[in-house]
Amino acid sequence: MHPSDVCDGTEWFLTEADIDMLGASGLDPTAEFRPADHRDAVQELWHSLQIGRVNLLDEILCWDRADAHLLDGSRSPTAWLRHRLRTTHANAVVLLQQARGLRDTPQVRDALLTGSLSFDQADQLLHVFTPARAAYVARDVDMLIDHISSMPVAQCRIVARHWAARVDAEALVSGDAVPPPVESTVSELRVGEILDGDTIIEGVLNATDAAVVRTALAAAQRLGKPEVTGDDESLEDGLTPPAAPTDPRTPAQQRADALVLIAQFFLDHHDRHDNG
Repeated sequence: MHPSDVCDGTEWFLTEADIDMLGASGLDPTAEFRPADHRDAVQELWHSLQIGRVNLLDEILCWDRADAHLLDGSRSPTAWLRHRLRTTHANAVVLLQQARGLRDTPQVRDALLTGSLSFDQADQLLHVFTPARAAYVARDVDMLIDHISSMPVAQCRIVARHWAARVDAEALVSGDAVPPPVESTVSELRVGEILDGDTIIEGVLNATDAAVVRTALAAAQRLGKPEVTGDDESLEDGLTPPAAPTDPRTPAQQRADALVLIAQFFLDHHDRHDNG
C-alpha cells in the first residue's frame, strides 16, 4: 500500500520535505509499504532527525565561539536563538547547553550520530558532566555510554546521578575535592498576555531559585487541596487517616492554583512587612 493511501484509518499527506527525508533514510517513498515498513520508517526518520540536531548543534557551537550574536545587537546567545529560531527561552537554553556539552564530550556526540544514544539519554550524562568532574568524565565516558545505551531514560538518570555521587566521593578521598557547581543559569521570568486576559508565564530558574520555588509551591499545593474529612470511627486508633478526597485538578492545575495562592498571600501581607 502506498503511504499516501489510507493506513489504519489515517490518511498520509507526504510533502516534498517528507519525500526527501524518506530518501535520505534509504527508504523509497514510491514503494509499496507494509506495516513493518512504517515501523522501520519511524525509527529511521527519528535517527535522521537526531543526526540533523547534532549538525544544528555543531553550527550553534561555531556561531557561539565567534560571539556572532553581537553582530545583530543581541544581548546574549540565548536571546538570539530565541528570537531567530522563534522558540522558547527554555528551548534556547537547552540548545546552547547541548552544543557546549557535545563540544566537551565528543564521545557522546559520536554516540548520537551512530544512534547508540538518544538525546534524552545523552542529556542525563551531560547534566552531570561538569567541568569539575572533567578528569573522571574522560576516564568513564565510554563505559557510561555503553552502560546506559539500552536503558530507559529514567534509569539513565539514576545511573548518571549515582556515577556523579561516586566520583565526588572518590575526589574527596583523593584530596581533590569537587567544588560545588557554580550557578550557570540566570533566572528569568516573562509574563505575557495572550487572549482575553489569559496570560502565559514562561522562564528558567537556576537550581537555587528553583529549590525555593518548588518548596513554596509544594507547601501551597498542600494548603490548596480539598479538605480531608472523616468520621470519628476512622480515627479511633489514632493511626488510620481518613481517605483523601479525589482532587479533580491535574498536577499542572494544582501548581497554577498554588502560584496564585502564594501571590495572593503576598498581596494580603506585604504591607505588614513594610510597616515592621
